[in-house]
Amino acid sequence: MANLVPMPESLHSFNVYDVNEKLIGQTGEITLPNFEPMTETISGAGILGEHEVPITGHFTDLTIEITFRTVTAAIAVLMRETSDLLYLRGGQQYYDHTTGEAKYQRIKITIRRRPKGIDLGKLQQAKMTESKVSLAIYYIKIEDNDTVLIEYDPYNYIYIVNGVDLLAELRSMI
Repeated sequence: MANLVPMPESLHSFNVYDVNEKLIGQTGEITLPNFEPMTETISGAGILGEHEVPITGHFTDLTIEITFRTVTAAIAVLMRETSDLLYLRGGQQYYDHTTGEAKYQRIKITIRRRPKGIDLGKLQQAKMTESKVSLAIYYIKIEDNDTVLIEYDPYNYIYIVNGVDLLAELRSMI
């Protein structure tokens, strides 16, 4: 049998932490940022037509959105004008082909953030408000079992993907 890698199945469970405390059971869903590269359209002599070129390390606005079941003090904590760190920690479930068992790997996302806005949701009897906090991301690091998958720090010209620092050469030039 070929070397089979564990088959990822789902995010089993997760928790949200600010720098001071665990925000227990107050969020049901988090929308992670979309890494959409900024591009430039290239055309001219020697090129047929035109094409868009992604500019390495430059992304459109990175935002995270945290949905809360109800209006809570945790929303106020996240709306403070600060650039505190926020930690998302969870366990991802994998299927182990060799044993037929479910296994788990740690995922950790570290974010330096500032508040962008709040949507308090709606009030309806016996329903969740589905309040949402939008946060601007100024730094993000995504780790899977202590392996850094992505680290992005736009103010320090750091963009690391799978351990490769894609902007190291550029930093040495400027």
